Amino acid sequence: MNQLKVIVKDFKKCLTVVPLPIAALILYFGLRSTTILPGGIHEFNGMYHPAYLGWYDFVLGYAIVFSFVTGALKLELKDPIAGLLMLFIISVSWVSTYQQDRTFIIDGIACFLRFFLVFVFAKSLVSRLGYRTAESVLLSSFGILSLSAMLWYSLQFGTENRMAASAMTPASFGQVSAVLCLIFYGKKCYPLLFYSFIFLFLSFSRTSILLFFLVIVIQNRKIIPLNLIKYVLAFVLLAAIGIVVMTQYGGQGTEVVLESRFSYEEFANLNGRTNIWNHALELIKHGDIPLFGVGFHMTPSLIQETNLKFFQFYSNTFYIPPHFHNILIEYGLGLGVWALVIFIYLIRRIWQTYTSKCNPAFFLYFFFLCSQTIDYTIFTPKEIVIFALMLGLAEGQWTYESRIKVLNENYQAHNFKPNLDLS
Repeated sequence: MNQLKVIVKDFKKCLTVVPLPIAALILYFGLRSTTILPGGIHEFNGMYHPAYLGWYDFVLGYAIVFSFVTGALKLELKDPIAGLLMLFIISVSWVSTYQQDRTFIIDGIACFLRFFLVFVFAKSLVSRLGYRTAESVLLSSFGILSLSAMLWYSLQFGTENRMAASAMTPASFGQVSAVLCLIFYGKKCYPLLFYSFIFLFLSFSRTSILLFFLVIVIQNRKIIPLNLIKYVLAFVLLAAIGIVVMTQYGGQGTEVVLESRFSYEEFANLNGRTNIWNHALELIKHGDIPLFGVGFHMTPSLIQETNLKFFQFYSNTFYIPPHFHNILIEYGLGLGVWALVIFIYLIRRIWQTYTSKCNPAFFLYFFFLCSQTIDYTIFTPKEIVIFALMLGLAEGQWTYESRIKVLNENYQAHNFKPNLDLS
């Protein structure tokens, strides 16, 4: 209860400093699926990932830019430089794209700006108020998403029993829930930890659940094994109780979900992912991918003319996957060799935050890369915004702690360096 009061207090402090961006974020995460996605579902257009650009993006973008213009937040010089570099990489990737309809350029730039603006906002907020205070914006955003998920779940329960927030997939909502589980675990805020774990479990995202346990093991690798087993068994028991309850009251929807989640065939081929990953490898081996990629967010064009299909348990039908279910492949094929810039940055940050014990920045970077390597979801509006917020907070914490470390080292060197002037 005290932890919740601290979160509310920190959120109010953020709201006092930057009210417009926070209000815009809360509005964004509360939007209905039909407000963002045509018909409430993501459509495979066969050519590129559509941005679903709307008034909500202009509201959020204006609010963030306004906070920098008025001086509420300060933009570091390296941030716009990094942004221009990414725009250059994205632009170069489109050189080999021959499409008469050039709307993919507008959509691609919109997706980039959606991520970049939220990223620098979160990073700058940490610089202004400190990580713990800035983190309250993410925690409050999850509160909005969880309310949205409960409303959506109440309407879908019995037919599709995998929980997801509006305009998000169960996989992406599971990833967000797992990250919040890790944050609350680090805070030792167990009531909120179990609250967020319920959403993680009900998303039935196998990737997110397994990665959550993996990070818990990594985090507690030095404690007594018996205690570690105790933590894992507590979550397993909670999940088992949930399965029993849902089996009893969830109807046919739960049977379909459990059949899908525990299907040997799905485990064997990673729910069809191995087929689409093999297709990507074949494209690379045959030299079908230009040096600078086929274009940012243009990878669906590589799937359109294939016979790749995924089986969908809920409707007992097959569907064409809208992406390669792997961020390494998505950006590797889309951006070509320039994708290395992004991957080197992420891997470097994971290693730096891990060795420096900079948590939860390590959790955020590690979980993002691992989950997106199996369940690529950062291509639709809410997913882009929530992950930009997470990674911006992680970068802000790492930057802040790195500066503190340098200042401490300089202070010690200044005060304790021996006087070597013997003249």
